[in-house]
Amino acid sequence: MKQFYIFTFLISIAFSQSGGFSFLEIPSSAKFAGVAGAENLWTNSMSTEGNIEINYLSWMQDVRSSSIILDLPSRWRFGIISLDAGEFELRDDVPTSEPLGIFGAHFGMISAQYFHNLCNWHLFTGMEFIFEKINDYTASGLAGNIGVGVPLGKNINLNLSALHFGKSTDLDSVPTKLPMEFHLSGKYNLKFENYQITSFSRLIYHLRDQFQISGGVEIGGNFPFQLRFGATKAIEFPDVFGGFSFQISRYEFSFAVQNSASKLGTPLWFSFGTKLENIL
Repeated sequence: MKQFYIFTFLISIAFSQSGGFSFLEIPSSAKFAGVAGAENLWTNSMSTEGNIEINYLSWMQDVRSSSIILDLPSRWRFGIISLDAGEFELRDDVPTSEPLGIFGAHFGMISAQYFHNLCNWHLFTGMEFIFEKINDYTASGLAGNIGVGVPLGKNINLNLSALHFGKSTDLDSVPTKLPMEFHLSGKYNLKFENYQITSFSRLIYHLRDQFQISGGVEIGGNFPFQLRFGATKAIEFPDVFGGFSFQISRYEFSFAVQNSASKLGTPLWFSFGTKLENIL
């Protein structure tokens, strides 16, 4: 399964990760990507009014990802993420030689999470079903997430969470690994009369003995426009992110871009979001 190692290696070095299900580390929306993933699908606070967000990622060659995130007023969050790699040529060490073959890859995740407020604490738990297919070989996994958020004063929130803990099957006798990790993240709000600056930070410890740190800033306020900047650093590659959002009527549009030190293309994120009541 040489193809398996090649493609997961591409995703790993592009997003500073390693492991079989590395696509879980790719920011799922333009908002999360804009702050370098320092806020993410599993740990950010959800709206109790009910929201829907549709996301699209365009990366190198034929690599495309799409996702839908649904927040219900009952404090349930559902997510569907799909990543397709199209077709890649498998070559040997001589770039000008004839390709040894062509392979494609598909990854997906379906998740459900429940959020609950206990006094001032913010609790969440959830499950996710993950699968991947490379050529005719498939693997799947079932994982759980759990976390707690604690306010420290008026403007500071800390979150401690354990993500992607579970079991996965082999891919054609090749072992796969879930990116099991612990997150310590923080958010600080600085409010002014007409605008607000929110800073995000996140420290990740992977069970593969790897640390990663990321941080970002969102600037918004009493105007229909937000700017986002962020950076992340793992063992080898520092990456820089940037993005923005704007509102038109009752709808929000977001964009983000990553300047990756891995030189494997430029990921672009596009997102559309609105309240459920606007489409029901």
